[in-house]
Amino acid sequence: VFSWKRHMRLPHIVTYFELVVALPFLGKKTEYDESTARKLLNMAAGAYVVFRAFPAHEEYVLLSVSKKACDDFGNNCEGYIAVSNVTKEIVIVFRGTRTKGQLFLQGLNSILPRLKFFDMGKDYEIVFTGHSLGGALATLAAARTAKQGLRANEKITVYTYGEPRVGDALFATNYDSMIKDSYRVVFRRDIVPHLPACAKNKSWLGDSETSRPCDVNAVNEPYHQGTEIWYPDSMEPGSHYIECTGDPRGEDFT
Repeated sequence: VFSWKRHMRLPHIVTYFELVVALPFLGKKTEYDESTARKLLNMAAGAYVVFRAFPAHEEYVLLSVSKKACDDFGNNCEGYIAVSNVTKEIVIVFRGTRTKGQLFLQGLNSILPRLKFFDMGKDYEIVFTGHSLGGALATLAAARTAKQGLRANEKITVYTYGEPRVGDALFATNYDSMIKDSYRVVFRRDIVPHLPACAKNKSWLGDSETSRPCDVNAVNEPYHQGTEIWYPDSMEPGSHYIECTGDPRGEDFT
């Protein structure tokens, strides 16, 4: 039986900001794709009528919707599954609460069993997506899917928006070894991706006037996984963005 406690510690989410509503150009260093990001952003926004924004030829179908109290405070988490037999793709969407103090793992354990996709098209690509807390749940669901062998790792893709730090550096290392196509879309004005705070590298010899990079060796401290797609100026269509593939992995400081 897979135990999360052996692989990570899960901090609390402490805040929630509104969804940014625009996405940018195709990147050059990674497999990050604008059209995919734009499509998934519509789904992560949570309005089920967004299927009208999908190309008609992709023929997405909404299969199931789940809404359930997912913590001890009675806050709700929501999720739904969409599938296209044309693109051979299953999309798992998580919508998080806007309230404070919610537990990531408690929410995942509550809602994931209701989103039953394990026996669907084994040859289909599985995409997990969500915004803020929903992004955190998407990351955890993808990690569990890969760890338990429910899908081959190369069949799993993750796109999140404004996702906070989900686990510690040990979790991030394990996650990155399993899931290669995982992208965190981050706008510079959004504070949520900087929470909870990571442990800073005190041995860093850079400019003392700037922040220090996160310490990847602080394995039990909050740390990001996946590849950050950072927008330093704007998130309007066509805006400049940076694919953060430098060091430290997941917390690129370059």
